[in-house]
Amino acid sequence: MIARNSYIERKLSPIIQEKLFKGKAILLMGARQTGKTTLLKFLFSGRKITSFSVFSR
Repeated sequence: MIARNSYIERKLSPIIQEKLFKGKAILLMGARQTGKTTLLKFLFSGRKITSFSVFSR
């Protein structure tokens, strides 16, 4: 659970929320430790989510 008072709002949040549940997948990619998982946990708080990590060699 992420405390709302310590969460930093991302510019991407409203864009993702607008696209949710439109029958398509949303891919969130980026560098390590940039807040991708935190963003998803915040947007989907109270819902079950599945996330995948892909590692390249």
